[in-house]
Amino acid sequence: MPTLAPGQPIKVAILALLNQLVVAGTLGTAISYDLSKNPLSDANLTNLYPVALLGTAKVESRYVLNTSNERTYTFPVMVISKLDNVSDGQTGIETLVDAVLNTFDSNPTLDGACQMLEATGTPMAGISTPDQQYSLFLIELKAHVVIDLTFTF
Repeated sequence: MPTLAPGQPIKVAILALLNQLVVAGTLGTAISYDLSKNPLSDANLTNLYPVALLGTAKVESRYVLNTSNERTYTFPVMVISKLDNVSDGQTGIETLVDAVLNTFDSNPTLDGACQMLEATGTPMAGISTPDQQYSLFLIELKAHVVIDLTFTF
């Protein structure tokens, strides 16, 4: 069985925490999603709002020692809600943002998948289609991992 790249267990752990929010009824669904596609036109998501879409990570590497680097995996999580499903407007969206952030603040190592996790949220934005209004916000999760370097000469 091939060894997983360091970013893969992080993504699995993030999705598991998002799915805890689904079980709790905070989210309608949480899936790994190609964020280059338009989720508003995805018929599979129609009745599952609010939906959390976990995108592909941006990866940065920083020199730490001559034997290790620190990698930062930055995962975007787009959370989309139908406005007619939000009973108390902006306060309901802010409550949803806090619920998602609190989930990650309460597990800062993603059960050992990383050494440290930073979670930030962006302001809410509104999006309209001809027949529906949505709100969305983006959670950015930065997972830090120390990678041991090996050299072959």
